[in-house]
Amino acid sequence: MQLSAGQLAAGGVLLLPVAGVNLAAGSLHFHWLGLLCLVVLGMLGTGYAYLLNYRTLQEQGATAASLVTYLIPVVGVAAGVLVLGEPFSYRLVLGGGVVALGIALIQGRLLGPRQRTWPTAPAEPVAPAERAGLRACE
Repeated sequence: MQLSAGQLAAGGVLLLPVAGVNLAAGSLHFHWLGLLCLVVLGMLGTGYAYLLNYRTLQEQGATAASLVTYLIPVVGVAAGVLVLGEPFSYRLVLGGGVVALGIALIQGRLLGPRQRTWPTAPAEPVAPAERAGLRACE
């Protein structure tokens, strides 16, 4: 969590000069409502997303946590259709279905979880030199 907070803070610090140039040029106009929305979106949107990601990582593992990134285009397309009025077509549904199918396959929800085969342990202990292919002089 501290690493994520540090990354977000470093990104904000790196963007301060760009914001300063735009503010000095007069291309930015701050309003209290806009600043409030920026803070709320940053804290709730980004902060809550990081918390959910870490919780998923802890409970489900890295594979499940990484699968969330495949949903970003689906949410973006849905928001484009609903909010921006972009044209809707069956191809959007088909693409979302392919993404959902891929996620379900990777998680083992369609074909069942994959059976893992564990290597068998050797019958007797093997010396480190023998593992490397070296034999002791007899």
